Amino acid sequence: MRKNLLLKGKAIFMAALLTASTLNMTDVIASASVQSQEQMQEDMEQEEDLAVMGAEDTENTENTENTENTENTEDIEDKSTNENSEVIMEAETGEEIEIPKRQMTYNSVDNLMIPSLYDGTYLPNQCGTLPTSYDSRTYGYVTPVRNQGTWGTCWAFSAIGVAEANIVKKGLAGNTLDLSELQLAYFFYHTVTDPLGNTEGDSTKAVSQSYLNRGGNSAFTTFALAGWCGTALESKAPYENASENLTLDSSLAYDDAYHMQNAFWVNMTDRSDVKQLIMNYGAISTSYLSDQTSNDSTTYYNSTNKAYYYDGRYSSNHAIIIVGWDDSFSKTKFNQAHRPSSNGAWLVKNSWGTSFGDSGYFWISYEDAAFNDSDYSQAFVFDFEAADNYDHNYQYDGSNGTYAYSVYNGGSIANIFTASGNPGKKETINAVSFALYDVNVNYSIQIYKNPTNANDPTSGTAMLTKPKTGQTSYVGYYTVPLSDSITIKDGEKFSVVVTLSKRSSNYVNYFCDYSYNNGNWIKFTSEMQSGQSFQKYWKNASWEDMSADQMTPRIKAFTTNAN
Repeated sequence: MRKNLLLKGKAIFMAALLTASTLNMTDVIASASVQSQEQMQEDMEQEEDLAVMGAEDTENTENTENTENTENTEDIEDKSTNENSEVIMEAETGEEIEIPKRQMTYNSVDNLMIPSLYDGTYLPNQCGTLPTSYDSRTYGYVTPVRNQGTWGTCWAFSAIGVAEANIVKKGLAGNTLDLSELQLAYFFYHTVTDPLGNTEGDSTKAVSQSYLNRGGNSAFTTFALAGWCGTALESKAPYENASENLTLDSSLAYDDAYHMQNAFWVNMTDRSDVKQLIMNYGAISTSYLSDQTSNDSTTYYNSTNKAYYYDGRYSSNHAIIIVGWDDSFSKTKFNQAHRPSSNGAWLVKNSWGTSFGDSGYFWISYEDAAFNDSDYSQAFVFDFEAADNYDHNYQYDGSNGTYAYSVYNGGSIANIFTASGNPGKKETINAVSFALYDVNVNYSIQIYKNPTNANDPTSGTAMLTKPKTGQTSYVGYYTVPLSDSITIKDGEKFSVVVTLSKRSSNYVNYFCDYSYNNGNWIKFTSEMQSGQSFQKYWKNASWEDMSADQMTPRIKAFTTNAN
């Protein structure tokens, strides 16, 4: 009993650890726990003149003209809005251009600390030496630059942009692929019960403001995508129709063209691993603290060289996509008043249209504060397959929070489902998934059919010849295909049991769905029934029904209809 209480105490600590407070910013507002708004504003006012001088005096400048590609321009026109825009003088050409008033609403999850992969057990997944420079555009993996317009939807554009790059890289579509950021943003905050009815009562809701300006982040977005919400084609929900009063038909909620299979969360300080992820998956999503309210030079942005470097304390307010890097990008290309100590920068695809930066792209120094905090600097990869890979997604976790719980090494988590996807007929269980707030975890999966004890997920018939085992590397979400073919009949119960352990610690942290508020900006509701979700704290412990705490582990099962 004492061990149970200790673990429950740890779970409460983990919940507090992951509680978010909003960073809803119109210009530049830093988290109070990192740097106050007043401090940041004072710094910017004092250094504004220095920034302009720095841009003028920068050595080895590159005067790159902003040439707009016709295809990209058409795409931008489709996705932007003329409301709440302003006309400014473009610094380089002297031409008047119209840009939206930018809202920066990447809402960081306070104290979501992504640990380093290097815990003494990690084996880097690298083949040979990484190149000194890389650009996914060179290989045709990157879709056109988009424009979020006046809305605070950078988080959706970042996630969808990463998804598009991954899908293109895997050969599932060409680089003209256009997925709907509006569909993701809308149904993230307007929860629809899943097609099997297993997430009834679950929801993610904005506490204040509209879904278009409430903001978000890639951590919460992971679990929306895992539930098969998002990645509809742009034609299904065009961004040009975005409005606070818009109502999308609920049938669009799960009308996705692609299914997310995996999501990898990594600390940006593990720079080599971030580079490898970009090469393997096409792009990564991350965020930084931006003061770029126009296209001109600012305290931290050099508009001549399209180079940004913020050297304050860690914070972020704008989501972006990194598609490459250059180890030789000169430090002299950044503002003189704010210049990194070494060369090297990330190549960024932004969501402010092609009039910004170098046709929508710019560079951020490796040394930027957003990328060098050993706890909070975060990058995200979303890995997809075509939506015809599975027919049904069995899941109980219908809201998108990042609550975490723990088991000791050898402990297990489980969900019991009832087959209902193919009425009157059979289904085949093809894969299962789970989500971990831990690195380098060993897992063992077994499927049981028709449990005889409603309080013991392992009391049925084991269906895998031997448990499916493996090891994860990153914090994140994992889909594991099964090697055995498991057939279930309509109405039959089956359980998915995942046993966890790791060498570098005595316990493993996993994500679960739970009702709670993050700060004053977003609310997660998880409705559970008894007999659905279970946890066994350690190997020889008894199973505990998690419905008493209204929690469910983020375990899913994927099936196809059987003939």
